[in-house]
Amino acid sequence: MTSRRPAPAGAKLQLGSLLAELAEAVGRGRADVRRALNCSEPKARKIMSGLVSVDPEDLVTLLDLFEADDAARAKAAELAAAAQRRSPRTPGGSPLRARVYKFEESAIGISSYATELIPGLLQIEDYAEQLFGASGERTPAQVKKLVAARRERSARLVSPDGPQLHFVLGEGAIHWQVGGPKTMAKQLLRLIELQDLPTVTIQVVPFASGVHAALGYAFTLLLQPAEQQDRAYFESLFASKLIHDKATVDGYRRRFAQAVEHALTPNDTSDYLATVAARL
Repeated sequence: MTSRRPAPAGAKLQLGSLLAELAEAVGRGRADVRRALNCSEPKARKIMSGLVSVDPEDLVTLLDLFEADDAARAKAAELAAAAQRRSPRTPGGSPLRARVYKFEESAIGISSYATELIPGLLQIEDYAEQLFGASGERTPAQVKKLVAARRERSARLVSPDGPQLHFVLGEGAIHWQVGGPKTMAKQLLRLIELQDLPTVTIQVVPFASGVHAALGYAFTLLLQPAEQQDRAYFESLFASKLIHDKATVDGYRRRFAQAVEHALTPNDTSDYLATVAARL
């Protein structure tokens, strides 16, 4: 897999982690950062947490304060430049959804457990169109726009040079016919195609596999270059949540691992998907 240039949000997080490591190595803290930059406590915290871009002059000041060597300075400059780039266009939605998209763009890995539906990144257009139009509350033009945005998002992330993607699907997601038998067969065959990508792993948890800790709860882990920046995300009909608390994220991580343990292997999953598609 080729090396991914970090997205702006990811570059900020990586730069914050680098600065935090450099500060710790020389025994500096936020109070030192605040005095060196003559800034407020909130600004110092956001800089060291990777939540904001860093002004070039401020970055030089911090690197001097932290006694950074040439290699660290070069890495910091690279990340600072990447953080200033314009983020890819994302579909409209809530501010929370926009934050989720940013964490997707910066992720080195995305792990998703789904119960009833094929995850959005894997959906073919006919499948996505049926879901977006199901409520009857969107016009055909709005549905078309959302489908196009999802297609662009998938093209960026589901690719040979994208992040490592691991999807675990409950068997219900394979049998719930969205758009009828023809659409569902195309969708399942698409999953088999995607399984061949070096960055994609798809597994199905059979009904007969028994109880596991993730049963009944769909969620996604957005894995960042710095583990402390990992996020968990879930959504329901009228509410969604992006979780950053490490203990909670670790809980989701353990539940995803349990789902993997109950799932078919990727090869067996592809064989099973082909069998189901042939029956449709």
